[in-house]
Amino acid sequence: MSDSIDSLIDILRDSLMDVSMTRAEKRSLREALSSASLNTNDRIKLMSEVKGLAHGQTDSAEVKNLISWMYGAFQTIAKDNERKVWNSAFFSPGEECRDKIVNSLKSATHNIDICVFTISDDRISETIMERHNLRVPVRIISDNDKAFDRGSDLFELREKGIEIRFDPGPVHMHHKFALMDDVLITGSYNWTRSAAHKNYENIVVSNESGLVKEFAKEFDRLWLKFR
Repeated sequence: MSDSIDSLIDILRDSLMDVSMTRAEKRSLREALSSASLNTNDRIKLMSEVKGLAHGQTDSAEVKNLISWMYGAFQTIAKDNERKVWNSAFFSPGEECRDKIVNSLKSATHNIDICVFTISDDRISETIMERHNLRVPVRIISDNDKAFDRGSDLFELREKGIEIRFDPGPVHMHHKFALMDDVLITGSYNWTRSAAHKNYENIVVSNESGLVKEFAKEFDRLWLKFR
């Protein structure tokens, strides 16, 4: 067992002597946990040691069973909370940005929220339409001026039943991000053919929950604003 876990157990053992955890003891434990930088498995090991300490304080089988039940519940919660976070970057000119967008669209099963300057890449538009036809909810926010550009697919997508809202004012809706289930795609990349074939662009793809949540809030804010 690591020295950091041993130190944490010592703190917990000292606290248990009077079967009470003071503010100072809580603060000391938090500081030690922060310094230890434990992963999920380390935390589960530590909880197992806590269970053993608590068992040593009672001869009651009923109380010991209750302590074991609590340990099992906390262990399950700790494991469920461990979620692999990943981030990836893609660049153009070339196909990798477009391919990632298309493949992410195809993988979405719960919701697709798109907030981009324009859409004129037929491969992307066709994939959006495919997901819509498979009853995956799709919402799009885009720029009102760019919607009239030659090659824009936005009005055609709207005519086919996809919900689309445009910014009503003279300033541009210049965001370029999308949320597909719990995955965020954002970057400089416009969803156009020239972005794939000519321009130097990028996208970042992430499932980091804090980022996904913030972009979802922005999408919902604009969706209500652009009624």
